[in-house]
Amino acid sequence: MESNNSKSAEGLVVKALPCKVCGSENVQKLRGEIAMRVPGLKNIDKPVVWLFPDIFVCMDCGIAEFAVPEDQLRMLAKREAATGDDRTRLRVNPQ
Repeated sequence: MESNNSKSAEGLVVKALPCKVCGSENVQKLRGEIAMRVPGLKNIDKPVVWLFPDIFVCMDCGIAEFAVPEDQLRMLAKREAATGDDRTRLRVNPQ
C-alpha cells in the first residue's frame, strides 16, 4: 500500500490532507479504475467513460475522494445533457 506522503515534481514531500468527514490523518492515495456513465436503462447502450484517477481513501471512515479530469468531465456532461433527464443531477442545498 502506498504512503499518504508523495513527492512533488520538485522533489518535496507532500502530505495528504486530513479526511474531510472524520478528520483522520490516516488517508491513503490509491490508483483507481472507474467506468462512469449516465444512469438509466435508455443509456445502457452508451459507452462508458473510463477514468484512472488517484483516489484518496480514509482508512478510518471509508470516505473516498477523486477528481474527474476536464476531458472526461466534458464527455459526461454531453451525455447527461443528451438524455434530457434532470433526475441525474445532484442538488446541494447551501447552508
